Amino acid sequence: MPDLATKDIIVRVFNLYYEGNSYQTIANLFNKEEILGKTNWYDSAIMRILENEIYKGDFVHGKRTKEPVYYSDVVEPIVSKELWESCQVQQKKNSRSYKRTLTYIFLQKLCCPKCNRILGGKATTKKNGNSYYYYYCNDCKLTIKETEIEHFIDDINEYDSVVNQTLLPMIKTKIENPKEEIQKEISNQNQKLERIKKAYVNGTFTLVEYDEERKIVETTITELENRLNECEVCEVLQFTPDDILIKRDIDYINKLLYPKEYQNTFTLKEIRYE
Repeated sequence: MPDLATKDIIVRVFNLYYEGNSYQTIANLFNKEEILGKTNWYDSAIMRILENEIYKGDFVHGKRTKEPVYYSDVVEPIVSKELWESCQVQQKKNSRSYKRTLTYIFLQKLCCPKCNRILGGKATTKKNGNSYYYYYCNDCKLTIKETEIEHFIDDINEYDSVVNQTLLPMIKTKIENPKEEIQKEISNQNQKLERIKKAYVNGTFTLVEYDEERKIVETTITELENRLNECEVCEVLQFTPDDILIKRDIDYINKLLYPKEYQNTFTLKEIRYE
């Protein structure tokens, strides 16, 4: 889901396309204006924005799998469903005559993972008129679809986003809240709780005063124990990329569908660590 800084850009993409502008025209315009400080907007990026269901409020989990799951109305839409659907119709009409001005997006940017040579580019055109782009290494007999590269880049961006939003704050918590110091403070608070109980038994505190002091200390202990749990999670942190992306999808869906329940139930502790 884009933040407020990019919301207007998404709306603009849909409006420009609906008004008859092509992917490449929109990309060229964004490059000229240096939208988001970028000058590397491609037609493929514009196309992916237009095809993303999340902008009309829906979400597809496992979109590139054989059995994707469709969730309707899970977030507040950025564009209306009518505009989104109209752009899909427009895409189908335009696809027959659409030609890319930039033939190979990643040419001279990819190296063979086996021999480290620069990959070449090639394209094929099917009977339906659609063109498909590939990158290859003749020496190693290696061929990679351009769409696979784009998906890989998307996954890297998503992975990076989850790491920054989820894991780094946890690591920061561990650094700022050393386990030993938290355990020591919990012990101090438990001793304080015992002193409050003795003071009440000895008549130093009234029942009201005892309850007030007890609640303050117990709240502090609970907060310290939560911080201690976060530190312990960090110590056994052994996420794989798949773990993170799966966790991202689960959290994303549950947070949207069950915001209140999610807040109290779904935590990082539910992940199994090997």
